[in-house]
Amino acid sequence: MKNTASRLLSLFAFALFISACTPPPPPALAEGQTWTVKSRPSDGATTMTLLHIEHGTPLGDIAVVSINNAVITLPDKRQANQIWTVIFTLDAVKQSLKDFQFNQGRKISWEADLEAWKQLAARGRAAEFTYTMPLAQALDAFEHGQTGPWAIAHRASL
Repeated sequence: MKNTASRLLSLFAFALFISACTPPPPPALAEGQTWTVKSRPSDGATTMTLLHIEHGTPLGDIAVVSINNAVITLPDKRQANQIWTVIFTLDAVKQSLKDFQFNQGRKISWEADLEAWKQLAARGRAAEFTYTMPLAQALDAFEHGQTGPWAIAHRASL
């Protein structure tokens, strides 16, 4: 009886220890969050910051994001390590996320870009200006000329 009680106490203590070591679940997606993302091997520690989430668009829920710490070749052949604002479907964002990092304190203006996107969406052009694939594929598409979801911020190709 004493051995059984001792074993049960040990098992209880072990279970308590294991549960304390389990990381908390990630927070629900919200504006201002920065996450590590699944990216291309050459990009390193790429992150994505959620600048805004817009619900109920013609493409469903979308996210306005900035992409950070990636090696990105711009249309003019310069290289950058950050691009913003970029429009993704929220599903594509969710497929790209790995780990929550922190809440971003720096304000990046996105409001005018979303308004321009909404005007394009009203004309049936939302899909041209929205990435619907995960980030790694979107960066490849970007470097192969599909820059629409980024072009809104630069008022190019509209």
